[in-house]
Amino acid sequence: MLYTAEELERTSEADALAKEMTELSAKLLNLIADAMAAVNNKYPRNLLSPKQNKANIARMVNQRCAFVWENDKQEKTPWVLSDKSGYFHLRNQKNGLCAVLRTVDPVTHGMPKANRTRAGIAYYDQRECRPAGQLHPVSQPALDDCGKVAPDLSDVRLILALDAHEGEPDASPSVTAYKPAEPGQYGHDNKSYFSFPLSTDAHYDVKPFAPEADEESLIPDLIADNTEETEEKERG
Repeated sequence: MLYTAEELERTSEADALAKEMTELSAKLLNLIADAMAAVNNKYPRNLLSPKQNKANIARMVNQRCAFVWENDKQEKTPWVLSDKSGYFHLRNQKNGLCAVLRTVDPVTHGMPKANRTRAGIAYYDQRECRPAGQLHPVSQPALDDCGKVAPDLSDVRLILALDAHEGEPDASPSVTAYKPAEPGQYGHDNKSYFSFPLSTDAHYDVKPFAPEADEESLIPDLIADNTEETEEKERG
């Protein structure tokens, strides 16, 4: 997404992220649905246990998405695979924004915790979204014919959390983009500074991450650590 200097001055980081995800939504959801269908149609379920099958299918869907994305030359997009891992790790060449596809936490169906590696923890350890007026253009601006620029989002790393809605026959897979606040824990409502559900209608709506009137309900989600959050639940 490109902006004039005036538009960039009025745009918050959350606004910019939602617009980027809106542009990507339909293509990404269609890709995931096709990958899930392809894997499920060919996967031999009688070889392993249901738990092993579930893990294998999730991994293969992720890898299938990466394979198709890398080899699809029909549609131009600024999003490219960010590494050679074979998994669906994307980077936007215009603004540096990164996003990785992962499966939702199986308990909460929300943002999954970080992997237990230094790289995984670092990916989740981010600052809160910048307000309007604090975004800067990339150091080498991506200019179009109108002289617009791309905001520098190279320090933002999103989690694209895929929920396959297993056990719901008529449900389609859904994806929510999160900007994590910390590594999180298994089975907890892990905190994020930004979340945005992807939709095939490509509708941009700032409401999912805009501050609500009841600020007291938001403060604990942003600043309390997992220990404080757990203790609060136990006292309740």
